[in-house]
Amino acid sequence: MRCPALSRLPCFLLLPSSAMVCGNHDCVVSGREQYISFGTYLTQFFVPTALGNILGGNSLVAALGHAQVVGGKS
Repeated sequence: MRCPALSRLPCFLLLPSSAMVCGNHDCVVSGREQYISFGTYLTQFFVPTALGNILGGNSLVAALGHAQVVGGKS
């Protein structure tokens, strides 16, 4: 038996990638190169991304853990 979700998988992979290429977006997927200094990379890309991942990941885990504890109470 074939999983119907797998037949839609190429759409989920190709649509965002083609939107980046066809749109006016600077992204690694689109193949456009833009050279920046290391300081600019740290302050404008790395630090905000790292903070967002840390805060968002911790918030998600905390919310799921809280929901699991509250949902287990009768």
